[in-house]
Amino acid sequence: MVAFLNNEQGVEVVENVLTEPGSTCYAHAYNFCEVYYLYFRQGGAPLAENAVEDLLDLGILLNEDLDTALWKDAGAIKGSTPSRSPMPFA
Repeated sequence: MVAFLNNEQGVEVVENVLTEPGSTCYAHAYNFCEVYYLYFRQGGAPLAENAVEDLLDLGILLNEDLDTALWKDAGAIKGSTPSRSPMPFA
């Protein structure tokens, strides 16, 4: 979804799923949370909300087995926290 929103490599995969007749595209709340925090990190809540709305407007259906407020709060917290490099394994 991020590749699609950013028009990056892999965008055609999402486009194919969304334009295939009779297809339905579901995404889990974890995936929406990832989109939310990445865009929150770039531009705060308005940009994150717009990214999520863009995906929903395209017809991507949110698998809502997590409370929306929960995953948005988690995304905002992660998006507000400076990114860290992974710890090297010993």
